[in-house]
Amino acid sequence: MLKCVLVSIAQKLTEENVTEIYLESTLGHFGVLPQHLPIIVKLKDDSLIRLKREIGELKFHVGPHSFFKFKDGQGMVLTDDFQKVLEY
Repeated sequence: MLKCVLVSIAQKLTEENVTEIYLESTLGHFGVLPQHLPIIVKLKDDSLIRLKREIGELKFHVGPHSFFKFKDGQGMVLTDDFQKVLEY
């Protein structure tokens, strides 16, 4: 199980326990699973983050100038702005 936190300069926006994290970085698309090596990447502007849970998936669009850090089983998205993608 992984933990993923979305934070802005001012506050923690959301925290989720997930099984997988999928991102769009400036270097391309990639996924993070348990035991992933530490990494820091710049996210593609206005990109999509997918957080897979045991039941269901959450999706967020992040604004420009966002970064992702992963270490010790925890992913952290630093962003100025994000929006949850609602599915119908």
